[in-house]
Amino acid sequence: RAKTAEARAELSALHKALAAERAAAAAAVSKAAEATESAAQREGAARAVEEESREKETRLRRQLAEERGHAEAAAAQREHERREWASLENALESRARALEAELASARESSEREVVAETSASSASAPRRDGKVASVIAEASRFVTA
Repeated sequence: RAKTAEARAELSALHKALAAERAAAAAAVSKAAEATESAAQREGAARAVEEESREKETRLRRQLAEERGHAEAAAAQREHERREWASLENALESRARALEAELASARESSEREVVAETSASSASAPRRDGKVASVIAEASRFVTA
């Protein structure tokens, strides 16, 4: 009986030790599960931040490309307008030179007519013909425009 009681006591102690080991193992498993869950949450949060960063980078790259496109289009428009103005300026300068030459020619012609009329009749006053008047009118319109 003593041996049986001793064996029962030892068995009881082993059961208690086993229960303590099981409780410790369960606590360790629980703690590991919590750590795994926490790590999974952190990893999920990190992935979400990473994905958000990628989306933001993509959006910013698209906006940058659009802005570059707008800037290039504006530069092309400015260049087109600059060429157009240069062409208009050249045309106006050419027209001004032509009008100046026509005016000079008309003045020479008018002076010759005046000299001829003065020679023919010293009493008559110099006058301008219709061509000289139209050239002067066109030149004055060009100058005021």
